[in-house]
Amino acid sequence: MSRTRIVYLIGSLSVILLVAGCNQSPYELAPVTGVVTVDGMPLTAGQVMFAPRAVGDAIDAGKPAIGWLDENGAFELSTYSKGDGAVVGEHMVTLYGPADDSKLPAGIPSFKRVPVRGKALEVKAGEDNTFAIDVSIKDIQPPNFQGRQIKR
Repeated sequence: MSRTRIVYLIGSLSVILLVAGCNQSPYELAPVTGVVTVDGMPLTAGQVMFAPRAVGDAIDAGKPAIGWLDENGAFELSTYSKGDGAVVGEHMVTLYGPADDSKLPAGIPSFKRVPVRGKALEVKAGEDNTFAIDVSIKDIQPPNFQGRQIKR
């Protein structure tokens, strides 16, 4: 085999291995699904984010996972590819409102970002990670809220 052919073969294998490894997480992932409600009413628009918490002396806890809310308030988390789940471990949860406030159910005020209060949620390997996340309307509406604001 000629030297040029060997170099070409090694280069090709390197590119294949590099591309094959790009979609893999350095962290263990587990599938996560759930439903988000506001005082028991499904939140039918927006996103939910699970941000992993660093443990001990660790600086990097992993990439956050995002799920889009559907018409029932249901979500499936994705970190690197659709439906691959979230990093195994504890997570802080944050809700993000939709870009179009008209997609929110009646009675839920527009919002940009709402941290879910309380304890962290734990994603476990090999277990059913289905979460029911219920927030209070009081957590969403700003102080002194008096109905939906009209922009002029």
